[in-house]
Amino acid sequence: MGYELLTLLPEPRGYFHYGWWNLWYAAVLDPLLFYVLIKFYRWIRSLEERV
Repeated sequence: MGYELLTLLPEPRGYFHYGWWNLWYAAVLDPLLFYVLIKFYRWIRSLEERV
């Protein structure tokens, strides 16, 4: 979230533009997406251990 706040600063420091996306959407969805990423990583590791 901190990195996203820094990229949303006005020019010349900020370079990212959300468009219709809101920072609050990211605050809600980022932890969920991170959880899915960790679960997928653990699933892949378990598949590799079986081989």
